[in-house]
Amino acid sequence: EEQPLPTAISPTDESPRYITKSEPEMEPEENDGDDEKSEGDS
Repeated sequence: EEQPLPTAISPTDESPRYITKSEPEMEPEENDGDDEKSEGDS
């Protein structure tokens, strides 16, 4: 009866915008490669 779905839909609408900005800033793909290189170097 609380209908938490609509509440989650609201933040989800803004989520794509935040994710787009966080993705390029975090660059998990490059970070992953760096981590592997660092481990192999050690």
